[in-house]
Amino acid sequence: MEKSSAHRKTYKHERQPALELKQALARDQLVLFYQPIRHLFTRHIIAWEVLVRWEHPDWGMILPDALLPLAEESGLLRELDTWVLQNAFQQVAVWMQAGHAPPISLHLSEASLFADDLVVQVDTLLNEMGIPGPQVLFEIDWHMLAAVDPDKAAQRLSELQGLLAMVALDRLDGSVPLALLQQLPYDIVKIDRSCTAVVGQDYQTTDVIQTLLNMAYHRGATPIVTGVENDAQYEWLQQLGCEYAQGYRLDYPRRAEEIDLAAHADEVLDIVLAEDTPLAGALPQALAPVPFPEELSDTEAVRVAYADAIERIASYLDNNLSVLVICDKALVERIAHHAVALSSKTAVLADNPISIEDEEASHREALNDLLNKMQPAQVLVLHHLDVVVDNRADWPLINSARTLVMQLYRKQRHTPLLLAFTDPSLNVPRILRDRFEVRIEIGGLHRDRLPLLVTRGERDCFSRFDVGMLFKYVAHFNVIQLRQALRYLHTTNPPGTPTRHLLRQLQPFSHEDQITIEVPDVTFDEIGGYADVKRQVFEAIELITGRPVPYSADGEPYTPPNHAPGPETEAGRELRQKLAPRGFVFYGPPGTGKTLFAQAIANAMHATIQMINGPEIMSKWIGESESNLRQIFAMARRNTPAVIFFDEFDSIAGKRSGFNDSGSREMNAVVSQLLTELDGFDADQDLLVIGTTNRLDMIDKALLRPSRLQPIAITLPDYEARRQILQIHARSFQLAPPEDEMIDFLARHSEGFSGDELRSVMQGVARRARRGEVVDRETFQTQLQIVSRYHRDHHRLSFDGEDPLR
Repeated sequence: MEKSSAHRKTYKHERQPALELKQALARDQLVLFYQPIRHLFTRHIIAWEVLVRWEHPDWGMILPDALLPLAEESGLLRELDTWVLQNAFQQVAVWMQAGHAPPISLHLSEASLFADDLVVQVDTLLNEMGIPGPQVLFEIDWHMLAAVDPDKAAQRLSELQGLLAMVALDRLDGSVPLALLQQLPYDIVKIDRSCTAVVGQDYQTTDVIQTLLNMAYHRGATPIVTGVENDAQYEWLQQLGCEYAQGYRLDYPRRAEEIDLAAHADEVLDIVLAEDTPLAGALPQALAPVPFPEELSDTEAVRVAYADAIERIASYLDNNLSVLVICDKALVERIAHHAVALSSKTAVLADNPISIEDEEASHREALNDLLNKMQPAQVLVLHHLDVVVDNRADWPLINSARTLVMQLYRKQRHTPLLLAFTDPSLNVPRILRDRFEVRIEIGGLHRDRLPLLVTRGERDCFSRFDVGMLFKYVAHFNVIQLRQALRYLHTTNPPGTPTRHLLRQLQPFSHEDQITIEVPDVTFDEIGGYADVKRQVFEAIELITGRPVPYSADGEPYTPPNHAPGPETEAGRELRQKLAPRGFVFYGPPGTGKTLFAQAIANAMHATIQMINGPEIMSKWIGESESNLRQIFAMARRNTPAVIFFDEFDSIAGKRSGFNDSGSREMNAVVSQLLTELDGFDADQDLLVIGTTNRLDMIDKALLRPSRLQPIAITLPDYEARRQILQIHARSFQLAPPEDEMIDFLARHSEGFSGDELRSVMQGVARRARRGEVVDRETFQTQLQIVSRYHRDHHRLSFDGEDPLR
């Protein structure tokens, strides 16, 4: 229902408000407005909600939040509903005659819902105006259903569904009894704007929205979220997997004469439903969620997943620009098919690599003949260019590559238009790459497209389907890998399988052999202390993602709960991206939690993380170390949001020198490549680089410039941090909570300990408890003494209280 407190009116000074309203009904001073209900991902319109306003000659436009209470006080709700029904149905009939019949959504008051003649009235109007039942959706406030006998309410809703109309339960929030939702028949649930207003800020309410979404999907109903007013709400709802919504962020209410239905014809999801199709308890085919189709072929999945790239390829071909596409082999033929079909060109296939590679003159002549006969309206498609010419960058061209260079660069009457494909793991010589005016890289999946690539049955396998969580596990998949994995899950698991169990089953489907992409589950509440570090990190995450971090530093919320982020302007977004850091270098003694911080950051960003051990990048072969680094960043860009984590960062980021030995030249080249990658960040990509080191003084100063990597000290924990760390590890090892006095004792006598050494104290106690020993004060003291001896006897690197940056 439309709300606007700014337009509220008081009528206590009016002598006869009921008479005024009754006259307005007779004089047609009321007017209907229509607000679209849209799909959050595709922006398709699924229905138009009908809103009634009073165009009063003296008071101006009176909105529903003032009009409906007046009608209720005046006893005119039933008459008002009847007027709305008749006029809205007449408008639908007009639209149907024009060839465009969008579904409409109407509110029913309690006075109308339980009126004896309601069903007959609606049936008569539908028949007189020739409107099929599925064109109409009735919205009913759940509060008035909860106030009557459940059987009576269920019977009336079933009677409306018997007319093939759809029923929506309106204004759902955290107070709705789930038992009521189980008892009533309905097709749609509408989540109240009060939930939307605080989504992403009040996390209990955010959980309520997620619960209502899951409940609706489980019941086979379509959830719609109302009151979407700004970009922050829009993005949060997308992350929660919400499909349909309405609000001023999506569209505003309009009069019927202001709506150009012909312009919206391609947007509207037409309802196609036989009049004898039973609807009670079933989801109408027209409102079957577009992101969760019943079936999805691999060919269609490729078209949906890479629609933007396919459109760009087709546009380049139409403008006679040759295109080199870098993508996995599994995608090649389907992308080529869709791109050529979308363009105005005709494909000429030259996809037999054996024929091209063969050195016999007959095959070379055949390809030359093919090129000579090419017409301007044709495009030569090379599915396997990389297989033919794969060549190490530092080697001379192989014979097949030399042959192809001569053929493709040969002067001809019509320069052949080319569409070629190469796998990221193979190398195409630069001279051949330069033959293509445009290069497009197609990699992982986009978060917003993911719901479109999951079928309804696959979604229902998850006990709690979460788009953000699934994306972290499959971001680096190509869409064929994704479809294979989801089909396997659907085939081998029953509906409602625990989500974590299904996500673990996805890991073997990853084909990334050289670089490990992890999905961290470490959260900031698992890191004790370090409030100042957390504040710096939280600010960076918010600048990168545009979302506040749902954690606190030492108990104080970083973003106040009552702070509602407004819609971000283009200028505001550009400023935020300019302020966002490229990454961090965490430095400090070993065992202080630098890796934990990196994993928690990735988790808060809903990102995957590549865990790279610095020395693994280095190679004895010239140029291979830089190539390894390029591959790491390329993979991260394909799988954004992403975090790249370099352990032992000093091993690849050491100070450059003027020495001419091979080791110095290699380090200089790697650092230069790292600088190139950092300076080549796309502002729209959520990508963060994190390095850890015990020796910040060894890092090249160019990397530590403010515009690149921000150094942050992770020092030994102080007293309060040690207390928190000990408590966290006691819970982690399932120990009975130690008394505060014991925690204080351990924290006081462990000064200079790292977080890892504090963990060892609790780990040793847990081992004794598992062996059946009695855990008492002496147990903790004994284990503390053991770790203290280790601490004294082993050499520890220390900065002697000095900041290496100074």
